[in-house]
Amino acid sequence: MPGRLRPRMAEPALSAPAALARRADPDLFLAALFAPEPQRERLMVLTAFDIELSRATSKAAGTAEGPLIAEMRLQFWRDRLSDAAGEGAPGTAICHEIATPLQALFAGPLRVSIGEADRLVAGHAMALERPFEPAAFRAWCRARFGGWYALAIAACGGGAPETLIGAAGQAAGAAFALRSAPGLAAEGQQSFLPEGDARVLAREGLEALGEARRQRRMLPRAALPALLPLWRAERDLRAVAGRRAEATALPPPSAAARALGYLTRATTGRW
Repeated sequence: MPGRLRPRMAEPALSAPAALARRADPDLFLAALFAPEPQRERLMVLTAFDIELSRATSKAAGTAEGPLIAEMRLQFWRDRLSDAAGEGAPGTAICHEIATPLQALFAGPLRVSIGEADRLVAGHAMALERPFEPAAFRAWCRARFGGWYALAIAACGGGAPETLIGAAGQAAGAAFALRSAPGLAAEGQQSFLPEGDARVLAREGLEALGEARRQRRMLPRAALPALLPLWRAERDLRAVAGRRAEATALPPPSAAARALGYLTRATTGRW
């Protein structure tokens, strides 16, 4: 009727992993939306897994007990992966809003070894060893971020050469380290960045991104949503590399810019 408000349609309920991804990592959440089901939910589960691993190590700085507590939290997730592989002790199955779908994913459709999954866990554990020397920083990028890309590509039903995965991890890790540095400093925590000019680090990240893109044709089209988050990495790396003087603040993109950026890359396929 004229003048009467139309009822709003309720949004579909998100799974617990998807809800966590939307709150804590809008870039990975938005990129996953471009995947069809069931690959979309697989990406949400992997993103939630990565977020939980980050939480396990984020409070380690500042106290003597921090690293030990972080290692215990990381071991919890290693144990869940072992359970999924049938290697856990009898009676160790638990009910957890992220661990339960994660175990179902690794026990079923995600055909990767638990060793490949532990690469991501090990990458997060390396964060406890900072400050990083340049070589250790590159290894951290390729373990943590390369590890995530390897799992995400597998979740989309594809595979990728290690050179592409490592280069993508290098670019994503450099961008993450650059944009997270101010917040870590404000909290009194050690940055992920090695000593040196941040602009040089950003340029190295852009070179790695170019290396990954030169191998783009080796990926199936279905793997595209897994690589879309590199849009944010490129944006931040270019912002730092183009500065005339060192600075730290990297404001996040607006919701409109983020949506347009991912839509453009998803449409063209040119991540």
